[in-house]
Order: sequence, then structure tokens, then C-alpha cells
Amino acid sequence: MASSLETQINEFLAKWNALEADSQQGFERELRVAVYGLLKAGKSSLLNVLTGHYSADDEVFKTGVVRATVENKSYSHDGITYRDTPGLDANDDDTQEARSGVEDVDVLMFVHNARSELDGTEMQYLSECARRMGSRVNSDMLLILSQIDQSPEYLKVKEVVEGQLRELNIHPQIFCVSATLFARGTLENKPPLANMSNISSLIDKIGEFKAHSSEVLIEKNLASCNALLEQIDPLLQSCDDRMNEIIEFFAKPFKQFDLLQNEYYKRNDELHKQLEALKEESKHI
Repeated sequence: MASSLETQINEFLAKWNALEADSQQGFERELRVAVYGLLKAGKSSLLNVLTGHYSADDEVFKTGVVRATVENKSYSHDGITYRDTPGLDANDDDTQEARSGVEDVDVLMFVHNARSELDGTEMQYLSECARRMGSRVNSDMLLILSQIDQSPEYLKVKEVVEGQLRELNIHPQIFCVSATLFARGTLENKPPLANMSNISSLIDKIGEFKAHSSEVLIEKNLASCNALLEQIDPLLQSCDDRMNEIIEFFAKPFKQFDLLQNEYYKRNDELHKQLEALKEESKHI
């Protein structure tokens, strides 16, 4: 079984190799946009309308009353790779899968149901995002208040959420949207209904990311590189600490051996002296 330090080193090297591979791809790859959030926050429904799939029969990202997303899924649309992730609060496996799905993304959309303020679990995950993304959290993360068609008080909820974000000292742009209204408005050819969804504003924002994708990718890779570089000194210190532990571990028995050896030589000298004394005494007998 690998030690904790070995695991840390392997994880560091894996992240470094992934960053190096991503940088070598340069600007040939598509912009990566992922959704992140609790179970039933509206992540899959949002991605369906963003990728031009408006009906249940045509959806790319599965939705349903029960949990439908259990693994990360990506879909390319209009030069952008959209990625769906499982709900963070479903179970430990889903949470781990979701975390792995957002490690390499360029733009992160944290999706929250607009019917209530952020709960403690979401605050924890947002804080985690802030630590992982660093300064990028305010530019490359969007907070999506979804399902506003089911929350008449969503603007009041937005004010509360803004206060909660200030507590975390992060300031991502907030979008209040409804995938349902946009899908209905598009399918029924009712532009006012689609406009009420505010999805078009979100699409425009993602378009801005795409238009400046080279800057987004450079900023992301630089931030990731700096974050990894900050881990080097602690890892080196951990290596030094471990080496000292190993030296001390092996030094103890050697120290005991030295003590026993010294005691042996001391007793041996005493015995020799006693024998020499006996030899001298025997000459006078």
C-alpha cells in the first residue's frame, strides 16, 4: 500500500503531467465548460438547452425525477466542450466523480436552485472551488441560479446569495435562468417566453469566453502552474521529514548495538586485567 507521502507525490506528478499535456495542446482544443452543483440543481437541463436540445426526446444530458447522472459526460457543440457532472450530495462516489470532472475545465458554472439560498454544503464546495481556482474564481466561474420559473422570489434569493458569496470573499458573475422557459419559448416559437428565461445572456457570456479562449487558457494554465509550484516546498519538506524519520528509525538499533559493543569491550578489558593479575599471582605460589 502506498504511503500518504507517496500518494501526494503521485498526485502532484499526475497534475503536473496533465498540465504539461494541456499546455502542449495549445489553442487547438475546444474551450471546456462544466456544470457543478448539488443533485437536482438543474445542471443537465441547463446543458441541454445550451447545446440546442429542447425536448425530452432529444436531450443529450439525461434528466429525470430520480438521479440520472452518475458519471461525467461531455458533448461538443459549436466549438465548445460542455461537461455534465453528478450531484455533489448524492453519495461519495458521485461527489468524487464530479470533482474529477471539473479539474481541467476552463469555465465552471456552479448551478444552484433559485428557490432558496445556498446551504452549508454548497458554501463548502464553493470555498473549495475558490481554493482550487485561485484568482480565476471571479473571472472563470459563473454562479447560475436555475429554475427561476419555479421561484417568484428569485431576485430576493439572489440578494441573499450575493451576501453569502461576499462572506466567502468571492465575486463570480450571477445569472438567473430557466432552461424550461427557454426550451418552451424556442419550441413554441414564443420569443418573449424565451427571453424571460435569461438563457440568451448566459449564451452570450459563454460566447465571450470562446472569443477570448486563448487568454482564458493561458490564464488558467498559469494559475494551475503557480498552484502546483506552491506545493513543491511543502512536498520537499515532507520528504526531508520522512527521511529523518527513517534515519532515526534505523539509528536507534545501531545506537543500542554501539552501547552493547562498548559494554562488551569494557567487560573484555576488565576480564583481561583480571586474568593478567591471576597470572602474576600464580608466579608467586
